[in-house]
Amino acid sequence: MARQQPIELFMPPNMLKAKAGGGFGGVDMNAIKRAEAAMETLKGDFSGMAADGITALSAAREAYAAKADPGSRAALLRTAHDIKGQAATYDFPLMGRVAGSLTKMLGEAPQGTLLPTGSRWR
Repeated sequence: MARQQPIELFMPPNMLKAKAGGGFGGVDMNAIKRAEAAMETLKGDFSGMAADGITALSAAREAYAAKADPGSRAALLRTAHDIKGQAATYDFPLMGRVAGSLTKMLGEAPQGTLLPTGSRWR
């Protein structure tokens, strides 16, 4: 058996890290405290923000019921997805689950499929 050459490891320079300014400097607890304080001041507005989302969802649903085209379907999906994402912040978990189910239905149904828009959905 021939003698094998020793393995040589070459570590290329991390150019992204050099451009970004090095490593992570740690958690700024003051920034976290400021963010928590800001969330506390906004808490009173959450029900109004959630109501605005529901109003937007209702308007998107009406637009889809009037004209079931890809644009109105995309607007309905986007609105439901926004509500799904914001529900945890608003502390409305049920609203998030309902919006999540709607998002899943809209996202997984084939593009040509007509979705229910009757009075049961109101």
